[in-house]
Amino acid sequence: MIDASRNLLADQVRSYFRDDLDALGGTRSEDAVTTIAVLTSVESWHQSTHSHGRGPADTRRAWISAISAVFASGPTTEETES
Repeated sequence: MIDASRNLLADQVRSYFRDDLDALGGTRSEDAVTTIAVLTSVESWHQSTHSHGRGPADTRRAWISAISAVFASGPTTEETES
């Protein structure tokens, strides 16, 4: 059940960010999907709002910043070593 929910979130990330992910291509695209899915999971929301006392607007701002950084990042170490 948990894996099904996580896979659904990853599929939603792929759908919502399709154009951005296509621009990354291959491994970087899947790295971004995984990172965004973990970042925006229910567990992450709970940790941010309950454990750290952040409000919805604070969490939204942090997520936007982090997702923007995922797509703005340069090549991975593997890509630069090839």
